Amino acid sequence: IKSHWEIDHLCDRTQTLDEYEKKKRHYEGLGNLLTEGIIGGRPIATYHLNNPVVTEHGYTYLLELPAPKPGKKTASGLEHIEVVVDEKFTDLIELAPELKWDMRALGKELNPEVEAQFGEANIKFHHHSLDCIINIEKHKKAFKFLSKLSLFKEFYPLVSGTIPLGID
Repeated sequence: IKSHWEIDHLCDRTQTLDEYEKKKRHYEGLGNLLTEGIIGGRPIATYHLNNPVVTEHGYTYLLELPAPKPGKKTASGLEHIEVVVDEKFTDLIELAPELKWDMRALGKELNPEVEAQFGEANIKFHHHSLDCIINIEKHKKAFKFLSKLSLFKEFYPLVSGTIPLGID
């Protein structure tokens, strides 16, 4: 991980819906719920923590808490981190060709990503932070406009000002 890359968020997986609800209550005591929605057929909550989670590579205030996908068995605990990068994915992959790369999410509409697998843990790389994407998704008109332009597939713009000012 390059020193200027931002650790976007951590993902804390759960095995059951009951565990998901318990962890939601736990994280509500540690920060603010930014959003919760059904993604991929299961609920996912995202929190902005009051205190950052610090690692040797940086820190993050964001935590993603997904419930398990229906019919898929998952282990509880930290499953991956996501990192915002400023490089083309092809260049990133060339930096570490020996890693097992998963490129299935390159076709995502808003924030394409690639994933490097390290045994049980993974690191996902994308060009926009989760809180930026949440903000865009909360503003449906801006989201539709940006999606039509396909800006997030070819370029890596950072949205600033327009959505918070209400110009959208």
